[in-house]
Amino acid sequence: MEQLSNNSLVGKISIHTKNWDLKKISKEDILSEWYIKYRFYDDNAHKEKQVVIKSGVNEFKTLADKQSAIRDLLRIERNEL
Repeated sequence: MEQLSNNSLVGKISIHTKNWDLKKISKEDILSEWYIKYRFYDDNAHKEKQVVIKSGVNEFKTLADKQSAIRDLLRIERNEL
C-alpha cells in the first residue's frame, strides 16, 4: 500500500498480460486483452474500489506498440494519483 497526499491509499499497480515487458512473448499474449489494475482506498469517503484501465491499449497489435501504450498509461496514472 502506498499512502497518497490526499489521505487515500493505493495498492500495487499490476499489468495483465504477465511478462508484458519482455522483449519477446507469445503471439497469443500479444493479442490478448491488456490492462492496468489496482485497488484505491479513499479514507475520506471510507470507500474502496478496483480500478481497471484499458484506454485504447488493445487497439494496438504489435508488442512494441502495446508496451509503449502500457508505459504511457502507467506514467499518466502515477501522475494522476
